[in-house]
Amino acid sequence: MDVSEKVDVQPTVLYLIHDASLDPVVLAQNIPQNPFIAVPWSERDTPPVGARVLLCLGDEQIRDIAHQALQRQWQVGLLPHEEARQAMVALGVKGEMAEVFNHYVGVEAIEADVLTCNDELVFSSVVLGRVLALRPNDINRQQTPWSLLVGALKGLGKMRLSPYKLTTGKERTIQLAALGMVALGHTHSTLAERAFSENLGITDGRLSVLALAPRSIISYLWFILRLLWPKKISLSQLPFSLGLIQSDRVFLEAPRGTEYLLDGKPVHATEIEFRVLEQRLRLLPGPALLLRPDERKSSDRETVRLNHIPVDEAARSLTGRKLPLFSHAGEEDYRELFVTLRDNATASSAFQVLMVLSVLLALTGLYANSAPVIIGAMVLAPLMSPVVSLAMGLARTEPGLIQDSLRTLAIGVAWGLACGIVLAWIMPLEIPTAEMQARMSPTLLDLLVAV
Repeated sequence: MDVSEKVDVQPTVLYLIHDASLDPVVLAQNIPQNPFIAVPWSERDTPPVGARVLLCLGDEQIRDIAHQALQRQWQVGLLPHEEARQAMVALGVKGEMAEVFNHYVGVEAIEADVLTCNDELVFSSVVLGRVLALRPNDINRQQTPWSLLVGALKGLGKMRLSPYKLTTGKERTIQLAALGMVALGHTHSTLAERAFSENLGITDGRLSVLALAPRSIISYLWFILRLLWPKKISLSQLPFSLGLIQSDRVFLEAPRGTEYLLDGKPVHATEIEFRVLEQRLRLLPGPALLLRPDERKSSDRETVRLNHIPVDEAARSLTGRKLPLFSHAGEEDYRELFVTLRDNATASSAFQVLMVLSVLLALTGLYANSAPVIIGAMVLAPLMSPVVSLAMGLARTEPGLIQDSLRTLAIGVAWGLACGIVLAWIMPLEIPTAEMQARMSPTLLDLLVAV
């Protein structure tokens, strides 16, 4: 067969656009049952609209011809090529040349989404910063748990979070700090294959941004161990150090600028726009491309799971600093707790009323020689609240919280002494009860209980 011969387009006719690395005559001899039309790179405009086209090209050539394939609505498949590593990963191409070719003969085309980064086609992913196992996986060179662990431990003491501002397709703005991020059209990644229980689809109309943002070295190491754990991770229950954003568009700003890898190619920018061109590519899926038969179109739905990663004030406090060994609680994370502690550090009217009532109850129990009443007075006494606030103020070295707590404690003690003196003058009893005597001669055991 003359493989360079041009014939009329038929539904079963295959066009093969190739570079100089492929000898179409040799390929035709290996697959005589499947004829094709060989098209050199210089004649790549030959296939008509709607043609079934196989590409045996390098990554950059595929990127150059991609817009032409979209415009002409070609049904596109990819053959193995030594310079098409990124495209092979993205489209699930694995196996020998003849085997993959025969696979495309009978496979049906799907309407796949196309991910772009600043209007440039993305085969596999865009990687920002240090993302470890979120980096795309090479299906022809599998990563082992040991290599993942060794890579994760490199530069452990020098890790820093960088600030990012993200705006989703529905105009939701997120200020966060992250160690790294990766934008994916679908999940051909080590993390997804090893740890996720769900797949990020190639036809669901959304891109996915995974943000790795540990607050400490300990939480970072825990995240790595969680990746290596056999149990799958659900997208609805992500680890604390991982966030997920799914939308049809994500606009990312890096105030200090960032260098990212677009399918392994380094690019520097301060603004990055990710877009999904929904169902624009008529794709012949490769043998290793995972497809979900029940996958539904969900581009109208947006998912944002920040999952305790640092945002807003917490992000600003962690930006540019080396990760601490342990996480430090910020006011943004425990706002309700700190508001309660500050309220407890003030001598409110409720605090003073409870203080007076508890002292009166305790004196009544002493005079009545009743231990249960005295214990009830201890439960009612509000002094523990400013004590806890004082402890937090000392732990966080907050002068304002310490001063308010000490002032409240002084007021409480003053009310106790005043009520005790007044009630002792009023009560006609002069003989001490057993409960009183027990407290007049404390022992070391009493001291131990007090401590």
